[in-house]
Amino acid sequence: MDSYRNRARGLVTDARALDPNRLPSQYVRGQWTTETGFPGGAVNGIAQTADGHLWIGTDRGLLRFDGFNFSPVSFTSIAAASNVPILQLLTDAGGKLWIRPQGAYLVRQKDRKFESVRYGLPAITALSKDNHGGVLASGIGQGTFRFTADDVQKLGPSSPQ
Repeated sequence: MDSYRNRARGLVTDARALDPNRLPSQYVRGQWTTETGFPGGAVNGIAQTADGHLWIGTDRGLLRFDGFNFSPVSFTSIAAASNVPILQLLTDAGGKLWIRPQGAYLVRQKDRKFESVRYGLPAITALSKDNHGGVLASGIGQGTFRFTADDVQKLGPSSPQ
């Protein structure tokens, strides 16, 4: 048993948030299933905003999880982006949620409302944080853009046609 315990501790030495005196099996863990209220669908992304909510992007749309319940989220102000698969989620340095739904839209949550962010990208193929607190969005036809606060900057050229 002691040999097993020592090996188990070695597995989590780099996980600084874990107590080294506990085995991984001693932590509380849960599984989200349709029986526990998860509506189903493949999960493509998870992000957490400063208010503690988890946002889950699935092939069935966007869900908000408050720690107890899953709530489907619709972008009523952006009809073309509502109820479509969510391909990617991230939060920026300011705590805003960025959503890459299937299609040509990029959606940002600002002041508890969702808004479309469009700057000539016909289809976004990648979304990422940069090292300066901004968000990078790339598309095949238009290149790469950096979004910071309410500013946008084109960084890279578009692909040769």
